[in-house]
Amino acid sequence: MINLLAIKNLASVLLSLTLFAAEPTGSVKAQLRETSTPRSNGKIAFTSDRDGNPEIYLMNPDGTSPTRLTTNLGRDDYPTWSPDGATIAFIREENGNSRSIWLMNQDGTYQRQIVGGLTSFGQIGPFERFGMSWAPDSTKLAFQNGSDIFVIDTLGNGLVNITNGQFINFEPSWSPDGSRIAFGRSIYSHGHYPDIYIMALQGGAVTQITQSLPYSESTSPDWSPDGSRLTLLSGADSMDNSSLATVNLPAGTPYFPLIYNDFGFYIGTPRWSPDGTKIIFTAKGQSNGLSQIWGLDYETQARTQLTSGFLSNYHPDWQPVAPPLVSVSGRVLTPEGMPIRNVTVSLTPPSGVRVTSTTSSFGLFRFDEVAPGETYTINVNSKRYRFATRSVLVQNDVTLADLIGLE
Repeated sequence: MINLLAIKNLASVLLSLTLFAAEPTGSVKAQLRETSTPRSNGKIAFTSDRDGNPEIYLMNPDGTSPTRLTTNLGRDDYPTWSPDGATIAFIREENGNSRSIWLMNQDGTYQRQIVGGLTSFGQIGPFERFGMSWAPDSTKLAFQNGSDIFVIDTLGNGLVNITNGQFINFEPSWSPDGSRIAFGRSIYSHGHYPDIYIMALQGGAVTQITQSLPYSESTSPDWSPDGSRLTLLSGADSMDNSSLATVNLPAGTPYFPLIYNDFGFYIGTPRWSPDGTKIIFTAKGQSNGLSQIWGLDYETQARTQLTSGFLSNYHPDWQPVAPPLVSVSGRVLTPEGMPIRNVTVSLTPPSGVRVTSTTSSFGLFRFDEVAPGETYTINVNSKRYRFATRSVLVQNDVTLADLIGLE
């Protein structure tokens, strides 16, 4: 085991409104929801042995109301939510060693295989170094097979090996902007003593993020929803006194321990909540040998045990739920305070995907189905008057102060 002093001295990162009663012509559906839109925390999917063999379950964020989703004579494991919160990827094991990746709806229906013939992961149960991660647009899945990481689409087509036999690679985590994948890599033939690396999907450049002490390792990277940091495990090895930590990005900023392992044996598979405020993980106690799921508040580091019992629960993943869409409305006036009809008002999020609305005879405009959590730019296009650009942070329904033309 590694002692706490050794963990604390791990090397620093190397690279480290009430709405207007407007005429219908003043309203437009903005349809600005994107994969980068902030998400809320939905259900937690996890694996449990409670009914005799590993199956996939759902529970509320507080650990209540567990519901079984799969029924398989073999093993179902590693539930992984798609970013749109509609689909769960998981592995299915049949006939002892036949492993494949399946998808199912969030309620467990429409279970279908997308890729088979996965090789053994080399360990047992919660100790396995296996991982899957969705592309932000929910159209592709990165997964580990043998010593390489592959990407495939949700129809089972377009299989690509992105690590191409370079070393031993595992536990991919796709960045929120879709441009990179973080993963564990061991340069040793026996697969021990890995560090965290990041690969650019365009060009394939690989950057080392952590530099572990001799005979220690960093594993299980998971990208925060805002893309600013990774959570990871660091310790003597992933089965012995690993501790939970984060590392800021870009590389070059320090390593921040969150939990020094006082569970006695094992911490595994940390995953961020979709809103970025919590981390869920598996902890295995040495006294009873059972794995249970815990939650950690990122700011306060307060812990909450979410599962309990006489059988193990592990490999949790949190469902992203899109917040309700909102509206942005307002009125366009001349410098004298008269409404201006038939002028174009544009609403633009940071991504630059602009939508427009035309004012009614009362100078009213309205955008519906606007994704909250973004700062939007509002412009008025008038042939006669100039208008100042306005920026507004949209969290709930917004009725703007009058947009008044300039002389």
